[in-house]
Amino acid sequence: MNANNIFLDPSHREVVQRIRDAHGAVFALADKISDLLHRMLFAAKTLKHDEQQLLLSCLLPRALTAFQGAAILAENGLPSEARVVLRTLMEVTFRTVAIAKDESVARTYRLQDEVQRGKYLRKFQSLGEAIRGSVGPTYAQLREEIEADISARKIENPTTLWYADRAGMTDYYNSVYAVLSATVHVNVRELESSLVLDSEGNLSGLQYGPSDTELDHTLLTAFEAVLMCASAVFSVIDTELNSEFETLCKEYKTLEHELLPRT
Repeated sequence: MNANNIFLDPSHREVVQRIRDAHGAVFALADKISDLLHRMLFAAKTLKHDEQQLLLSCLLPRALTAFQGAAILAENGLPSEARVVLRTLMEVTFRTVAIAKDESVARTYRLQDEVQRGKYLRKFQSLGEAIRGSVGPTYAQLREEIEADISARKIENPTTLWYADRAGMTDYYNSVYAVLSATVHVNVRELESSLVLDSEGNLSGLQYGPSDTELDHTLLTAFEAVLMCASAVFSVIDTELNSEFETLCKEYKTLEHELLPRT
């Protein structure tokens, strides 16, 4: 392996295989979850004019790509990056479960895009004159129109916690999501894993390269999130694969008990 390329070196595939072999049961279940949930997604029938079902149908693929992204990063020995993507999966899960539980949340979620557009325009207004001048003055008028629309329709801008509350997942927000957020924001504690200390606690070097640190825990959390997501979606949208899904959920619980025994 070229030490200067690390993760980009073609021979890194050997590292991937070693990590997958070392965590065979976890990756075997990851493959099964991906297979079944994609079959459920492609077999689902959505009512074209039902806002709740349309949004759920769009959120499930987002959950699946985040789930697969976390697994790919984990097998490549990138634990911090896997947790970053896992945080995205948790945000998708909060929104999906909340929308499945309460149809009115679907409208709130859709309209929130107007607030985001307004925020982007305010950010744009803070850019240097050279950049703003090259676009022209139309952005100011557009911002006024958007803000007037937000005010007239009383459009809300709910937080991630708001969605977690309505999903009945506040504890997940205050535990799993909070920990994952520390990784996203590059908390100093996250950087400690890069330090190599001697027996007396003195710095003796830096550690850099593929790692499978906490891989089982990370992927088991991803399994739980994507299964909750799918369960919420298919509580609203019909599927003919319920029995397979129930069996898969039991497999997840069994593996979780084996790998993360509670004392």
